[in-house]
Formats: sequence, C-alpha cells, structure tokens
Amino acid sequence: MPFNMKLKPNEKAYFLILVFLVALVAVIYAGKNISHGAAIGIWGLLVFLNAPLSLGEYLKTKNNGFLFAFIFQMSASLFAVLIIIYDFNLNPWITGFFIMMMVIFGALGLYYNFSRRTKWRYREILELASMPVNDISNGFTGRPKPVTKINISEKDLRSFGNYLLKNLIAIPYYETDRVVFSFAMTLRHRIGVRHNYKEFSHVIFEYNGKVSAHISRGDYQKYRDQLAFDQLCDSLGNLFIDFFQLYVSGEAVRINDRLNTLKLSPLADFGESSV
Repeated sequence: MPFNMKLKPNEKAYFLILVFLVALVAVIYAGKNISHGAAIGIWGLLVFLNAPLSLGEYLKTKNNGFLFAFIFQMSASLFAVLIIIYDFNLNPWITGFFIMMMVIFGALGLYYNFSRRTKWRYREILELASMPVNDISNGFTGRPKPVTKINISEKDLRSFGNYLLKNLIAIPYYETDRVVFSFAMTLRHRIGVRHNYKEFSHVIFEYNGKVSAHISRGDYQKYRDQLAFDQLCDSLGNLFIDFFQLYVSGEAVRINDRLNTLKLSPLADFGESSV
C-alpha cells in the first residue's frame, strides 16, 4: 500500500552526493596530469582513510557488511602500496590475489549496501512512527512521554537490543534498571566513542515493564507538518513494543520486512548525521 512520506526530503544527501561527484571528476581530471603511481597512491590513501571507520562500525554492531567493506578497503590500499613499491612489476599471483579480494569483498559490500543491510534505519523509524499520526496540533515538548507497561524479561530485552544494533535499527544503552534504544546516529555514536543519548530521539524500556519514548526537537522538525507530538511519541513507543513482541515470538524477520516496505534509498540518510 502506498505511503505518503511525512518527512521532509534529506537535502544534505543530494548536496553531498553532488560534492562527491564533482570531487571525483576533479580527481580523474587531475590524474591526467600526474603519474600513474601518484594517482594510485592518492586513490589508495583515500580508501585507507575510510577503513578505520568501517572497522569501528563492525566492532560496534557486528554487522558483517562493515567487515566486508573493511577487508575491501585494506586490500585495495595495500595493493596500491605494493604497486608503487614495486613500480608496477608485481608478481602476477599477488596481483591476481588482490584483484580477487577486491572483487569478492567489493561485491559483498555493494550487496549489503543496496539491500539496505548496512543502512542505519533512522528515517524508516521516523516514518513508521508517523504513519498513524494525522492530527496537527500541539508542538514539541522536551520530556519523554510515558507510553504503556508490558511484560518484559531482562534477558529478552538485552537480546533484543543486540538484534536492533546488529540490524542498525537503534543503538542500545544498558543501564541498571532499563535499556535505552537511541537513534543518535552521529559517526562517533556509530563507532562507539560517544555515548550520550538524551538530546537525541530514543525509546526507554524499563525492566519493570514501563515504556516511554522521546522525539528530539531536531527530528520533530524533520516532519513536513507539525504533527501531534504526544501521539507521535506514543506511536514510536508502540512501534518498538511491536518490534519487541515480534522478536520474542521468533518472528524478527518481520521487523526488517516492515522497514523495507518503505523502500527508502540506501543513501536516504547520507549526510543526515554529524560527527
């Protein structure tokens, strides 16, 4: 069933993709005026600079797509270094090995990317939360909204948190009496070096069963209309309750099915978050 998207378009994505394409054309043009070795060296350096980020996201999430990207990036950068060191006279077996590694892990990385397996589901969550909300009334309030109370076990909740993290749906923070599922999607959050969540949208599951939800001012302003804030928070909390119940009943695959029904571009979140 068609769904009328309620979020504003992510204009940063279009801008950054344009900047990337312009930079790519500039590098190709400049490459005509420098040696092949220098061009390969620049390419290898640019690829290498992304490798620690891919490794960081893999160690944080255990999502294999980031591991595939890391292996591709390290293979490509090491291959570039060897080409320069041996002045394009590499052993054919070594050349074949690195080409094979780049083809295999590059293809796996692209598959994971375009099948949305390495896409953080930030915008899908905001869209799904807004689906049942049509009222346009009260605006933003800065406090978490109590949603309801359900039956919960700490073991199931922690397992659910690991599942959400691996599938890039939310980042769980395990506290003494609760788990906070955060949508803090800055780069530092995604690689695990930043941990504050209060200024970002989040859902809280307490071990006593209480559920509350909060949508940040920045996320609220991403909607086209001034949707009823309390209804939006209720819907977000109930969405995660639905996800939790699907998970504990052994139907976790339906969570990703719901997210994929929106068919958002793998690049929809590109540039959405800060560092």
